[in-house]
Amino acid sequence: MSEVQLVVREWNQDWSGAVHGSQADRAIAALSADPLTLEELELALGRFSKPNLGDRHDLGLEPGLRDHRHDAGRIVIDLAARLVAIDSDYSDPDREGVVYYHNGQYRTSHALPYRLADEWMFIHAFWDWRQQATDRRLRRSEPTPANLREILYGPCLLEFIARETHSSACRILPELTAPGAISRAAIGDLLHEPLMEDSDTLDRGCADCRIDARHPAVSRAHLNEQAVEVLGGNPISREIRDLHARWLLSPREELGGQTPRDALFSNRAHLERELHNRCESWSLTGLAPPPLPVNSEAFQNAGVGLHEAVMYYHLVRELLWSSWEHWSEALRGAPEALFPSCPPLPAEALHEETERLAHIRETWLETAGADSGHRTPRSVILNERRRMPEVLSPEERLIDPDCPCCQMLAEMPGPCFWHLDGTNLDDEFAFDVHEATFADWELSRSPWQEPTYQSGLGADRNETAGSIPRDSTSPNAAGTSLQEASAASTRMTASASPPLPLGLATYLAALHVAELTSAIDATRTVQQTSLADERLKAHLNRHFGNLRALLPTPGQTSLPGIPGDSLLIPSLERLYETLAEISVAHSSLDPLCQKLAHELSRIVQVAVSGGSPAPDGPAGQQVDGT
Repeated sequence: MSEVQLVVREWNQDWSGAVHGSQADRAIAALSADPLTLEELELALGRFSKPNLGDRHDLGLEPGLRDHRHDAGRIVIDLAARLVAIDSDYSDPDREGVVYYHNGQYRTSHALPYRLADEWMFIHAFWDWRQQATDRRLRRSEPTPANLREILYGPCLLEFIARETHSSACRILPELTAPGAISRAAIGDLLHEPLMEDSDTLDRGCADCRIDARHPAVSRAHLNEQAVEVLGGNPISREIRDLHARWLLSPREELGGQTPRDALFSNRAHLERELHNRCESWSLTGLAPPPLPVNSEAFQNAGVGLHEAVMYYHLVRELLWSSWEHWSEALRGAPEALFPSCPPLPAEALHEETERLAHIRETWLETAGADSGHRTPRSVILNERRRMPEVLSPEERLIDPDCPCCQMLAEMPGPCFWHLDGTNLDDEFAFDVHEATFADWELSRSPWQEPTYQSGLGADRNETAGSIPRDSTSPNAAGTSLQEASAASTRMTASASPPLPLGLATYLAALHVAELTSAIDATRTVQQTSLADERLKAHLNRHFGNLRALLPTPGQTSLPGIPGDSLLIPSLERLYETLAEISVAHSSLDPLCQKLAHELSRIVQVAVSGGSPAPDGPAGQQVDGT
């Protein structure tokens, strides 16, 4: 008893047929893609089962509503009503769970997570499912609100920016140009280069650090110094932030009384869970999940995810600054007598400015950022709406070619994902992209007042590292201790504690190598950089890379192409020699060197003794029978 009768209902069409119970479970998991048609459901089913019809997995259902019990039971999926009725002896799926990926031949051991949106309802009173479905269909057929993105990106936003920046420029510019304030030349520079209090350099990719094309060689270090002293800070930057916050926190009639910031969090939790599950599925199966069709309702009415919220912040800032500069140029070019009393904004000028801002919006959305590789803001937003994770290319994975951790991560199999987290956005509630309510935002900030946040976690760690007892503080003693450790590890004495998996132990050693390299760089604060330090770092990275290349990979029963430990031990000895040199050159780093030496000895012990655990994975595969 393994088959069930499956019914899938669209708005105007019903489909029925007998399927294996596991396939019905995967169909329920595919509802996480919020399909409205059988075709969309079968396309989403490709997340959990290999497609057998192009890019879809054909369930083999026929037209008609046949909800009789068959073999192990029956399941009804009403896509229009967002209702699942279950009467099955095979399984009891729920709104959240896991299903096992089917590769077209058998069920694999890859347990893929899923979670449906909160609006889905599960019932087991099968006799009542038709009435429940009818009631829910009536409620869901009510008029839907206006298109969210038309309001967030369209004329509502552009007209708000054009009006508010014009009004703001009319109010602030007379104060800046008043007699005795600052020179008119300084005003021009101030308007085109916002002052960033936390940086001495300008990032041309940052909307808040933009330099007008007419001021390419201006230095922020001395620019606006007089203006800041007179005005108590850059009034333009403050005004732009205030206008941005006003747009986000002002209720809009077009949004049913919601604020744009409220709309940015619409359906956010479901979308973020979906992207997380797609990343996990991609990692487990090695196959990219099928994206949502662009003509589907789930795509058209998708919520605003974290990536889009970050992009939206930068887009609004770009438009605000562009409009401010436009009006400031126009007003400062006006006759002196008319400048203090700014005239109302004519309708024609408003229309021209919104058209100009629309062009800037489209250009910005199609231009890749300096730190996003080939990705444009529009492509990032579209991929998130289609629930497709952003994958790093092999070149993008290697962030620092000299970092052993980066090298290991770049060599790892499977995809590596790219994320935005909202770093460097203004630290105000209006611009926070993680907490939906003010209460949650305040609660998230409360840990910042704890002593560990005030003093810095690194301080405690440095104190702990510095408290490691040492037999002697002399450079010769440091070198001797490492030589003794080398001799002991060469003899391969048994370790008292059980060995870690070889891959994990190697990665932990890579972390220690990176930590030691950073510690050598940190000595530059008290002494000048020397060629000897650069040589030590190069030797450390090279010898560790050589050792790592000699270690067996998962699944190997012997070392790669060499008998026993004939090359591992000499490679380990070269590393010990380098660590001894570092301890002599920087006696304060001797505890780190000894810790790394200990980790390296354990790694080689496991590799030579064949104690590496077997690779993860089941001994055999379990078959569905489908």
